[in-house]
Parts: sequence; C-alpha cells; structure tokens
Amino acid sequence: KDLAQAEGKCENECFYISKHIAPLVDYPAFMLSVSRLVGCEPVVPQDVSGIVKYWTFPLWSCFFRTQGIGAKPEMCEEILNKFGTFDAVAPMPLAAVQVILTFFMPVLNFCSFVFELFFEKQRKGIP
Repeated sequence: KDLAQAEGKCENECFYISKHIAPLVDYPAFMLSVSRLVGCEPVVPQDVSGIVKYWTFPLWSCFFRTQGIGAKPEMCEEILNKFGTFDAVAPMPLAAVQVILTFFMPVLNFCSFVFELFFEKQRKGIP
C-alpha cells in the first residue's frame, strides 16, 4: 500500500498540469505509442503548409486519421484548411526572439558546460 501511494505521488508530480487536472499518462507519448500499435501513426505532410501545421499545432486527433483502418485523410485536410499556415506560430516579435534563442541556446549551453568544467571543480576542491 505504501509503495502504491509513493508511486502515485511520483506520477502526479511527473504528469502535473494543474491542481484540477490529474492525467494518468503523458498524453502525446501515449497516443503515439498506441497509434503505432494499431497502425495509424501520423505521417508528416509533404507540403510546406502541412509541415508547419503538423509541427506547430497540438497533437490533434485528426492527425491520427490519415492512415490505418478507417483512414479519412480528407477529413484531416478539411480541419487543417480552416486554419492558416502560421496561426499557431507566435506573432512576429516573439517569433524573432524564438528563432534567435533557438540558435543561441546551444552556444550558451556549451559555454555553461565549459564554465562548470573549469570553475566548478576548482571551487569544490575536486582536482
């Protein structure tokens, strides 16, 4: 009983969204694994607009209807065509910041690694 309560507490901490929502699983990972099992895993569209929508919109259920048993790819297209290509992308000032940070963060992470490599070990007394 104690082990089950401890595991439940860990799961609630891991999948925490808000105090009023307690999901049982990591939804995107769960949906992708189930879709692989039943043969309806979403495929990345071939057109530019579809690719942008696929990567920026949330994991909508219509993406899982494009292949497999009972597939209706035209339904997914109909839903996605109601939205513009860049509707899910942040407005311009934020989009520019996002692009800049996308390329700046790896450099910052590397600098942080080098800093820790040389200075943190000396501070802790590690040779």
